[in-house]
Amino acid sequence: PSSGWRYKWYKEQSSDVFQSEGNTFIIRAASGSDEGRYWCRGEREHSNTNTPTSRDVYLYVIDLPNATVTVESPVEPFYPGDTVTLRCDITQYTDWEYYYWYRDNTHIPSNTSKTITISLPTESGQYVCSGRRKTRPQNSSSSQAVTVSYQAELPTPALTVDPQNPVFTGEKVTLKCEVKPSSGWRYKWYKEQSSNVDFQSEGNTFIITAASGSDEDRYWCRGEREHSNTNTPTSRDVYLYVKAPPTATLTVAPQSPVWTGDTVTLRCEVASLTGWRYKWYKGRSQTAVSQSDRYNRTGDTLTIRGAAESDQDQYWCQGERDTRPTSSLISTHLTLTVKDSQSPYLPQVGVRLGLGATILFAIVVVLLCCFKTMSGAHLHAAEPGEQGTQQSLHQDQSEEAQAGLQSNKTAECGTGDVTYIEVQIKELKQRKNTEEASEADTVYSELQPEQTREDAGPSNVIYAQVKIKETE
Repeated sequence: PSSGWRYKWYKEQSSDVFQSEGNTFIIRAASGSDEGRYWCRGEREHSNTNTPTSRDVYLYVIDLPNATVTVESPVEPFYPGDTVTLRCDITQYTDWEYYYWYRDNTHIPSNTSKTITISLPTESGQYVCSGRRKTRPQNSSSSQAVTVSYQAELPTPALTVDPQNPVFTGEKVTLKCEVKPSSGWRYKWYKEQSSNVDFQSEGNTFIITAASGSDEDRYWCRGEREHSNTNTPTSRDVYLYVKAPPTATLTVAPQSPVWTGDTVTLRCEVASLTGWRYKWYKGRSQTAVSQSDRYNRTGDTLTIRGAAESDQDQYWCQGERDTRPTSSLISTHLTLTVKDSQSPYLPQVGVRLGLGATILFAIVVVLLCCFKTMSGAHLHAAEPGEQGTQQSLHQDQSEEAQAGLQSNKTAECGTGDVTYIEVQIKELKQRKNTEEASEADTVYSELQPEQTREDAGPSNVIYAQVKIKETE
């Protein structure tokens, strides 16, 4: 029976013997040093008689679940106006019902949830947490202290533009607003001529997908804290220059239309900058003309060998190079017309040209006939005794010319009623003999110009009515 006993307690690896009046031995707050093997024995209160030792019991002592304070948002550093969310994490067990929070070693009874939100700068300090549950272990260990502090001044963002000015129409432009450290920010973008309309982005970039003239302006940005309405100072402003890339110029030789079988050379040129390569396009296709037996691309030229009717189309070109601007504007569309060299159009042209030449030749022959006949008439008039002296001839010619201007007689050669011939008077040298004085179909005659009426023409021109006669 239990009465009349005292108790002695023993621990392995310890020479100490603990004695108690009652039958219990209490460890007030177990720690790692309490771990070990224990046993006991009874001793009679009124004698030195001891019982045998009890069975031994090994006491295992393990640590309580660890608690850790973490910052849920935002990422440090913190700034005035920020709201910071702290979370108490306990790795072991999941049924923690109650959390203890301490700021600067002072319990915060109003905050008993796993997360708490504090406002800066008023609630800055050192924070510690622990947890409590219904079953063993009921408590966790206390966390290490976490210091929540802030920076008094917000940083100024840096604004960069890629690519560098100037940018060319159609290029992608990226404006980057950077605050260091970069986490916890939203960004606002401003454009000088946009009536203070700002663009907001979650990331720190503002992208113009294809620059145009309307995008040319002055830009700046600022950062805004995600968890407050606090804004950074504005960045420096950057002026974005937008200009058109150079335009390709397309020429063709020979000029359109060309004939089947011809060799056609198209040349593409970009006047400004260097290092251009050229692509050629045909029709509405966006696929460049490829090298082939008939299409030869060399440098800035495209040569079409043996043009065919299938080559008739619109052609255009574009320059490309490795550095900005990487491409030129496309050239104007040039229409190449190819005609069949066997077309009936060519014989018709030949017939028309031949007919024209024939008519022209006939006119020349008629004029020569008239001139020859007129020369024979002068020869007849110059023979002695037939018409009298040269003076009478001149007088008769003058009278006949006067009468010819007023008459309506029709000449046998020519198309009009009167034939006018301009006669150039030259000095004649004395001929050695009659053979030298005459040439085939040519008559030399000394003429004395007479004063004519003003309406008869210039004074060095003689008008005569010539009767055309058949000659032998």
